[in-house]
Amino acid sequence: MKTFWQNKNVFVTGAGGFIGSHLVECLVDQGAHVWAFIRYNSKGEVGHLSALGSEAFSKLDIIAGDLRDLSAVTSAMNDVHTVFHLGALIAIPYSASKFGADKLAESFYRAYHLPVVTVRPFVTYGPRQSTRAVIPTIITQALTQDVIYLGNLDATRDLTYVSDTVEGFLCAGEAPEIEGRTFNLGVGYEVKIGDLANQIISFIGRKVEIQVDSSRLRPAKSEVERLLSDNRLAKVKLNWSPRVNLQDGLLETIAWISDHISSYQPSMYQL
Repeated sequence: MKTFWQNKNVFVTGAGGFIGSHLVECLVDQGAHVWAFIRYNSKGEVGHLSALGSEAFSKLDIIAGDLRDLSAVTSAMNDVHTVFHLGALIAIPYSASKFGADKLAESFYRAYHLPVVTVRPFVTYGPRQSTRAVIPTIITQALTQDVIYLGNLDATRDLTYVSDTVEGFLCAGEAPEIEGRTFNLGVGYEVKIGDLANQIISFIGRKVEIQVDSSRLRPAKSEVERLLSDNRLAKVKLNWSPRVNLQDGLLETIAWISDHISSYQPSMYQL
């Protein structure tokens, strides 16, 4: 049990998202006072924070607002020790916009000495993730259909279990003298999507066929054929290394999705 975060005031944007909700949960478990910033909606929904236990949820200060509202964000950040900024729009050219945001944040460190650290999670997976991501897409179809439809089977991805990604965020918040640096949070091992699908099918234990769906193929110039992280700097400066191997992470994710399959629509392709 770490003591670093005990009684510290922490502000998390994107707190209702997949990674954000896991980060909030971990911070609460470690004794932090967490301000969870979520996008306002008329239904009062809190996203994946609803999956937290009642005890953890009761310890949160939930703030509904809009990241584009400067006064609201500034007010919410009063007396905060650390900000974890995970809020983002995902229905856009995502990696390009994230890279631009990284560089803009870095410019504030270089120009104004704002203590900024950039962490780059690679393909994070685990419980609570939607079928916008490849692993839940494979799992939900393999659990419910005799044929699963995928895009590029030869593309490779560096897959990191969500608890390891969260640990990387926390390490970046704890480590001294790393302002202005960028850290890759990946396992440093790539897996072909086709091989990944076959592994998941074998764990589920059903006879399932894999078919390429041309509508799921990206235009050639926008496809990323390989994603492989160089995590050496994170190991040295953050003392971070991934702990969960792919088999264990997939089994945990399959079990969670199996228990929540009614929340998914396996036959629907989400862009």
